[in-house]
Formats: sequence, C-alpha cells, structure tokens
Amino acid sequence: MDLKQFEKSINLANINADEFLSILFSYFGQASFESLPGVYTFQKRDNLDIKLRLALNKNGNITSIGSEHISNEQFYEISKLVQENLIDNQDGKIGEAILFCVNSRITGYFKYKEIFQILPIPEDAPRISQLVGNHPFLLQYKYKSSPDHVIGNARRKYQETLIAKRLNLLTRGAIRYSPMWIEHEWVIDGTVESGLTSRYAQQGYIWNGYKGILEKFTDSNGLKPIALVNHDDYNDYRGFNTRKDDALLLPDNLSDAFDKIDHLSVADIAKFDRSCGWFYQSALTWLDSQSLSYIGLVTAIESLFENYEKCKDCGSPLQEALEKCETCGEPKYKIMKTLKKFLDKYVPFIEEMPKEKKMMYKTRSELAHGLGMFSRDAEPGVFLKPVEQEQHQLHRNIHYIVFTGISNWLWSR
Repeated sequence: MDLKQFEKSINLANINADEFLSILFSYFGQASFESLPGVYTFQKRDNLDIKLRLALNKNGNITSIGSEHISNEQFYEISKLVQENLIDNQDGKIGEAILFCVNSRITGYFKYKEIFQILPIPEDAPRISQLVGNHPFLLQYKYKSSPDHVIGNARRKYQETLIAKRLNLLTRGAIRYSPMWIEHEWVIDGTVESGLTSRYAQQGYIWNGYKGILEKFTDSNGLKPIALVNHDDYNDYRGFNTRKDDALLLPDNLSDAFDKIDHLSVADIAKFDRSCGWFYQSALTWLDSQSLSYIGLVTAIESLFENYEKCKDCGSPLQEALEKCETCGEPKYKIMKTLKKFLDKYVPFIEEMPKEKKMMYKTRSELAHGLGMFSRDAEPGVFLKPVEQEQHQLHRNIHYIVFTGISNWLWSR
C-alpha cells in the first residue's frame, strides 16, 4: 500500500486527528515532537528506522504524512486499527460520572432528552452529614464509545466536563467534577488511638458497585424530579439554588438553555464553552486565590467578545482595533471600550453599579500583570481590614455581573 492509498484508506478527512495520533502512538510505541505548529515522528521501538512523520497546522489538522521503511503490511495494520477503533464499532453508550454539588444535596432527578440525566447517589454510597461541602451525585450522559480504551476514556471525560461546565454556569456555580489527574494530599487522621495525626492519601470518591459505563440510562422510577424555580428569581442577585431541605433547585428554563446552546453556531459554541471554562476555573480557584478567581471571572466575559481583525503576517491587531493610552501614548487594544459596550448591551442594571463598571477591567489588568494582589492572598488570615471587605464585595458583584452577561448573551443568540 503506497502513501496515497494509506491516506485514502484511513479516511483522514473524517476522523479526529488527536485520536489518530493516539492510534499511531499505541502502534509504534515511540513518538517525538519537533517544531511548531507541530511535526510528530513515530518510530517502532524494536526498529527505529521504521518511521511515520505527520505535520499538523495550528488547529491540529494533519497537513502531510511521510514515511520511511514502512511496509505495505504495516500500512494495512495501521489502517485496520483506524477502521476498527475510529470508524467501525462507534456505539452510543452511557457514561456515568461522579460529580459534586456545592453546599446543596441532590435528592431528585433531572433528565435532558436522551442526552444526560442527574441522579442522587445510591443509599450505600458515602456522603457527608453537614451541609457545607461537596455533595456527590451522578451524571449519566450519552457518548460515542470506541474499542480503544484510551480513546473511549478520553471521549467520556470530554463529554463529562463539557456538560459539567455548562451546568456549573447555569446553576450559578453549584457544580464540580473530579480532576483529570489523580492527586495525593496530607489528610488528618483521627482514627489513631494516641490522638490526631496525618497521613498522605489519594484524593477521590468511589464506592463498591460504581460502574462508569452503562448500556442505558438508570430508571428514575421512585424518584421525584428536582424542583424547578422561576428562572428570573433563580438568577436574581439574591436568588437561591437551595430549598429548605438543603436540596438543589434548578431554573425552570434549564432544558431550554441546553436547547439554545445546541443551536448556536460553531463559533458561538466555542466562545460559550470557553466562557464556561473560565467561569468554572474562577469558582475552582476561589479558596486558593481570590486574585486568580477574579481574573478568571473577567476572562470568562472576554471570551464572548467579537474577534478583532489581525495582521495575516504577525498576528497583531490591525490599527482599527487599537487606541492610544492617554497617559503614555502607547497603542493598546480597545478592550475597555469593548467591555463597556458588552456590559451596556447584556447587563441591564450595569448603570446602577458604576464603580464595578469602572473597576472591572482595570482591576483585572493590575492583577494579571503583577501590579497588584487581593488582600486575602497577600495577607492570608487578615479578614477585617476595610480593603479586604471591599475586595470581597467587588468580587461578589463582578461574579453576578459576569453571570448575567454570559446568560443574556446566550439567550440573545
């Protein structure tokens, strides 16, 4: 099989380039990365003279394939792996992930079409007694499987995190998912007879009987639906997502919101998911760094801005996208003007918050460029200084502004 036949046989235009690289790595056993945007050389471990070289553009698409000392039989073996793992046997299965709800319990179910559903954990699964904390629940979702274990798991994790980040935004920050990497931490062990001590333990949540992959959605018979609340009340600044029994509430337009996302243009879906990603990271870093959390919030709303025109050669903004600083005369991208225009359009109450409108990007810029740090990060343990209280309120208000802006942008599309 020659190279042109190989390209045709693997159906290169209709397979995921990342997954193709994974197949090649498992077949050859060794890979090296050379220049940017990207040249990969795959070599057989037992014969380094056998090589396959791929060039990729900055979007990750394969632009050329070259080979050395690869036999027609080996070309056929690779094509067969591609056919079996990326084209055939692409069954629809149900992934099951353990997610966490912040300071609210999941006691009912919610199902969005035949795409995903939320369920409480089974009775024999571990749970916490106090309200404050991360309460586990199940997310079941449809995904496309693959016989290749690595590719199948990657598809599951991608779909899990995609839905979780969208849910996190639409519930105003209530949802968390398990991290990609297994970590260990020092934990306090109070089971020792001599008193408190510490031990190094793996983070994670599991119970006997957890499967991870199902053939169909679990039957929700016997469960009550998660209670829905008018979305305007839910999304209000003083809105709520927990009822008196500490159970999670959901906005009554949640299914409509997922319908809306599904009908966005490809470009808008990419923007929205980047925005959800930054909104999620802001919540995730809140306890560790209020400064990083703030940067994540403002970046979440910047993710929705229209792309400025760039020079085809150097990638810099064209002059129409620049303005000069009144103080130093240096050119700068019109980010503040763009932000104010966005806020005026999508945050109806922004004129009632002139301080936040003025400080929003200025504070983010100072933090991102190392010109400042929130007091809680610089002086941990000091809670009563006026500046600490002022910064905490600023973060809280910006959080609500960002959530409102992203939500209204979505509904306007």
